[in-house]
Amino acid sequence: MKNPVKVAAKAAAPIEEKAVRAHEADGKFKADDPKTPDVNEAFHKPKNKKSKEETVIVLVHSWQQEKVELVVNGKRRVIPVGVEAEIPVGLLSALDDSSVDYEVVVK
Repeated sequence: MKNPVKVAAKAAAPIEEKAVRAHEADGKFKADDPKTPDVNEAFHKPKNKKSKEETVIVLVHSWQQEKVELVVNGKRRVIPVGVEAEIPVGLLSALDDSSVDYEVVVK
């Protein structure tokens, strides 16, 4: 039997973010300042986008009022009765704790 060959793992190349054009407050493109040759103000790195929460679509069948109000971790959501509404998965536990008759709609 041959001895197994050891291969060094390659480090993943860092993801390089493309620079995008900078804008003024009124929406116009920002110009590069000739007084600062080492800095290009006309371009900037994009901001990190927040990851989107996982959501589900629920349909509330019955409730004493025409809408259900939920407050979880300081976030307030209003779900109308009889209308499909998209809510974060974390709010399902709040619906379970209440006496709301609802179903999760699968599409």
